[in-house]
Amino acid sequence: MQWITIDDLISELGTSKLAELSGDGSEIVQSVVDDAISSATEEVKAYISMRYALEDSQIPILFRELTKKIAIYNLYLRKNREMIVPIEVANEKNEAVRLLEQIKTGDIKIEQREKPSKIIFYSGKRYFDETYLDEFRNYRE
Repeated sequence: MQWITIDDLISELGTSKLAELSGDGSEIVQSVVDDAISSATEEVKAYISMRYALEDSQIPILFRELTKKIAIYNLYLRKNREMIVPIEVANEKNEAVRLLEQIKTGDIKIEQREKPSKIIFYSGKRYFDETYLDEFRNYRE
C-alpha cells in the first residue's frame, strides 16, 4: 500500500507542475506518479522496517511527509535525467534520508512501538550429550 496519494503531491506541487513532471505537461500521468510514490514508499519502509513494525493504517505523519519529499525528488529525477534536479528538491530529499538514517539507528525516536530485539544466547560447551541426558530421564521415571 502506498503511504501518500496523488492528491498529496498535487497539494504540494500543484496540478500543472505535477503534469509537467509526470508527462508532457498537458495532463497528469497516473502510472508515472504511482511509480514515484511506490518507489518512495519502499525506500522509507526500508529504513524504518529495521526498528519499527508499522501497519499501513497507523503511519505517522512524519513518514508520510518524508515519503512525499522522496516521491517529488523521484519525479524530478525521472523528468530531468539529462539535467540537474533543482537544489531545493535535492536538499529536501537528502534531509529526508538523513532523518531516516537517524530514525533507523535510534538517534531519533518516534512514538511507535519498536520491534522486539533478538537475544542471542550462547551457553558454552555442553557437558552432557543426548545419550547421557536420555539415561538420566529414564532413571527418573
